[in-house]
Amino acid sequence: MPFAVSDEIVKGRVEPGFEAVAEEFDRNFTERGEVGAAFAAVHSGRTVVDIWAGNAAPGRPWQQDTLQVVFSGTKGLLAGCMLMLIERGLVDLDAPVK
Repeated sequence: MPFAVSDEIVKGRVEPGFEAVAEEFDRNFTERGEVGAAFAAVHSGRTVVDIWAGNAAPGRPWQQDTLQVVFSGTKGLLAGCMLMLIERGLVDLDAPVK
């Protein structure tokens, strides 16, 4: 059964066994100067962490449904896909681009 995270900073819920994620997320605000963020993790098809804290904008607290723009979020996925294509011989790095 998930437990609610409701300290003064971090809000949300965390499944048992993933409490350390919320603790580290909290440190981003208490020790590292984070101003606003959210984090969610899915394990074996179920959401095990869904937490948020801080402000989305000055004077606007982060909420569970706050939207966020993601920059460069797919670079790592694209790199992984390209490496798989290269490994399978489907992309030749020395071939000329047409």
